[in-house]
Amino acid sequence: MNPTSLITLAALHVAAAAPTVVPFRRGRRDQARSSRASRRRLADENAPGKRETRFDGPSASRRLAQGGVVEIEACEDTIFYADIRVGNPPQMFQVLVDTGSSDFWVAGENCNGCENMNAYERSKSETGEYDGARVSLSYIDGEFMTGRAVWDHISIGGPDPLRHAIEVERLAFIEATTAQFYACGAEDGVLGMGPLGGSVLAGKIGAATPLERMVEGLDAPVMGFWLDTSTPHVEAGEIALGGTDDSKFDGNMIWLDFASDADISFWNSPLDSVVDYDGNVIEEAEKDGMTALFDSGTTMLMVPQDAFVRTMATLADATCYTANLDQSIERRVASWTVRPCAEAKENAVIDMAFADCAQPGVGLTFDFGRAHAHMPGESLVSTQHKVGRRDFLDCNGVYWDHNYMEWATDATCDDGRKGPNFLCEAWGCDARSCESEGLACAATAEIEPKCWIDVYPGSTKGEWLIGDPFFRAFYVAFDVGEPGSVKHKVGLA
Repeated sequence: MNPTSLITLAALHVAAAAPTVVPFRRGRRDQARSSRASRRRLADENAPGKRETRFDGPSASRRLAQGGVVEIEACEDTIFYADIRVGNPPQMFQVLVDTGSSDFWVAGENCNGCENMNAYERSKSETGEYDGARVSLSYIDGEFMTGRAVWDHISIGGPDPLRHAIEVERLAFIEATTAQFYACGAEDGVLGMGPLGGSVLAGKIGAATPLERMVEGLDAPVMGFWLDTSTPHVEAGEIALGGTDDSKFDGNMIWLDFASDADISFWNSPLDSVVDYDGNVIEEAEKDGMTALFDSGTTMLMVPQDAFVRTMATLADATCYTANLDQSIERRVASWTVRPCAEAKENAVIDMAFADCAQPGVGLTFDFGRAHAHMPGESLVSTQHKVGRRDFLDCNGVYWDHNYMEWATDATCDDGRKGPNFLCEAWGCDARSCESEGLACAATAEIEPKCWIDVYPGSTKGEWLIGDPFFRAFYVAFDVGEPGSVKHKVGLA
């Protein structure tokens, strides 16, 4: 069955599940995967720039009236940045917008490891002052930063009349003194827009989060997060502060309660089940429940290991690659085991996965209890593109860097089904080439590039870390509640 809408109303159900918190994390691809182009688009052709959704229930949206709109820019259509001004006179920084962390940091003067970042100079700001607290943040991919707490004025959004600026006096943030951090190379720091429970500064010096301060005094304590999927371009979308922007979606906002009010370190919601469009169960809640974690700083959909292979197998022509290492000191990849993802074992270690870029009639349905969110298969894949002049496309539709040719071989000498076809005729066959391979990889053959599968295995059972693919399919809103409130909510449209 192919659902006709992205979000539908379901019977009210709240699972009694506490989320496993993953603080200060930011997933990203390895270097090969980060070089991707635009995705397949989900926007309504008759209403460019809008999400087409349906919700057969009372309106629950909190419309943007008096608030701010912040433009989001993209690096390689996968890392999302916003400009922020700090200090008086203002110093401009480009920061990664991350709903998976709750602190704001920028590179400081003489920061070790921040050589390519613009540095905050406190001595040049009339309103900047040190707090004295030392702070460290670490990310799940091994990157980190350390620094000191600072108070200063900030401004974000604007300045044109349609994009009102939001100004905050004496916002607490971190001036980095050491950092090992790389997202796309254009960032000067991270703007964490997560809830209070995930903030290190809140614990250290009792500071409010950046998002709490930014929505103070506005129509609603809400941030709306929208990515433009209509055309591939640098201007990727916007953040609405003070409510949701109803010009960016059709229908009504559905508000989801947190999985647990006792632990609000991550934007989350109870999740009853995930099924494919044919109704086959990918994972469903057991006695310990399931939780969805919403993280704009994660470039993939990270799923529990026991659901990983089943998730990828829902896609058309999904192919999984496992690296086989040689016996050298460098332990380089000597070959790849390549098989349909549907045939991979549940606990398989999979290094890369590809599928057709067009995925008609397939996808995942997330049952949040109050809502069913239908995520089309095309939002789970992203386009490869040629990175370098000497990169080549093999017979499976996969781009390879030319450096692989220095040491990799196609030991199977077949049509590429069992491994990369490094001896394609289009690249240059030699005596080891065989007839079947030559025919399959004739120079005149029209090979369509496959797409990356944007799914990655997580480590915690029942925990779905929902990143970039989900944000591209839906308008997502975050309600921090009234000051001191634990009644946080996540909205979908």
